[in-house]
Amino acid sequence: MLELVPYSKEWNKDFEKIKKDIAACVDGKILRVDHIGSTAIPSLSAKDIIDVQIGVSNIDCVESLIKPMQDIGFDLLPHIKMDHAPGHEFDEFVPGWEKRFFKANEKRRAANIHVRLISGKNFEFALLFRDFLRQDKEAARAYEQVKIRLEEYLSDNVKAYTLIKDPVCDLIILLARKWARDSGWSISRE
Repeated sequence: MLELVPYSKEWNKDFEKIKKDIAACVDGKILRVDHIGSTAIPSLSAKDIIDVQIGVSNIDCVESLIKPMQDIGFDLLPHIKMDHAPGHEFDEFVPGWEKRFFKANEKRRAANIHVRLISGKNFEFALLFRDFLRQDKEAARAYEQVKIRLEEYLSDNVKAYTLIKDPVCDLIILLARKWARDSGWSISRE
């Protein structure tokens, strides 16, 4: 069941706690941890699930993360191995869009952990999408309206919600890429 809630300043604090826990348990195996998704965009309504992106240099290192991540309350969903690449079918493998995915278990607050290659196209996509919507309030509001309507009509169908929302994100990223070129945006080196 999908449910959007108003933006909460607590989301950033929740992310910082998750980031600290991840860094403590997998020290040295990851390159960076970022708050992504709608909960990372001030004033945007979102599902009350913190999305976290972990950047790694080699996707195979995920095997060494499974036990430490389980110990802090995150379970690997082994069937999720890629993101949807813009302009491609949802189940089509596209190089540069590989990922591994952990979901918070009952020990933790709701969170999704996306492990992606720091050199991957999906790694950049998540950060560019976030940064663009943080600065373009009109685009953020339009995206929020799409999600509100999808929740209204598809709250009990997560797959349909995703199949419709993702192409909208693909259109937003086209605007974001233009903004990135015009503004000189690049991935921050946090």
